[in-house]
Amino acid sequence: QATPPGWTAAQLVSQTAIQQLAPGRWGNATYDAWGSPIRMQLVRENLALSGQVVVPVTGILLVSAGPDRTFQVTNTSPSTLAALQGVVPPLGSDDVVLSFTDAEAQREVMNKLTNKLQRIADVMMRDYQVRVIAFRNDVETAYRQALLTNPTAVIPDFNDKVRNDPAAPQFADLADAQARQRLGVAEEFDYLERVVPQSGQLRVTTQLLNPSNPRDGVILGLSNNPANPSPWGVVNLSVTLRGGLNQ
Repeated sequence: QATPPGWTAAQLVSQTAIQQLAPGRWGNATYDAWGSPIRMQLVRENLALSGQVVVPVTGILLVSAGPDRTFQVTNTSPSTLAALQGVVPPLGSDDVVLSFTDAEAQREVMNKLTNKLQRIADVMMRDYQVRVIAFRNDVETAYRQALLTNPTAVIPDFNDKVRNDPAAPQFADLADAQARQRLGVAEEFDYLERVVPQSGQLRVTTQLLNPSNPRDGVILGLSNNPANPSPWGVVNLSVTLRGGLNQ
């Protein structure tokens, strides 16, 4: 994150770490190298990083009047991120303009969250497939044994059995901490559900794809924790895992 919530541009440059970067002549980050006050503007705007994630993005604008100590830049108080990033010195001006946002930092956080969620989904699917194969072997064994006494025994529909037989496996219940440990994804859960930048928490959820048949599959999701929501206004990352043999 570029700034903690609620900070102004002046508060930002008053921090010790920023002051240490100030020009040696003046020793004050609110002034440029020629002794003129730097014009500062902070803009916060909710930005959609994807169709599933909307985050508060912070933009910072710093404008120096340059060696002639006269501002030629007039738009030093933009109210949107687009306007902030569009501030440039006029042709021939010696003004210095710096603008940046934390959008890429936010996107990097989102990508890490997405990768962790996908890792959990991949592990869940592999675990499910292993148990489905074992179940199918059991069905085949039972069918071969049935043929010994009934040569006309009906060939089982494996996909139907996987979806509808009460003995068929289901996806692991990741609400169970022991299941997370067994699958080796406890670390991913800790990462996803910890406090995210600017405080607040996310939570991993599982939802049945078809409430009337738990063997049809699940939707693995990541959303805001209602009890302690993050500043990310919309978080709805999800991965759908379908049951059956044809994965």
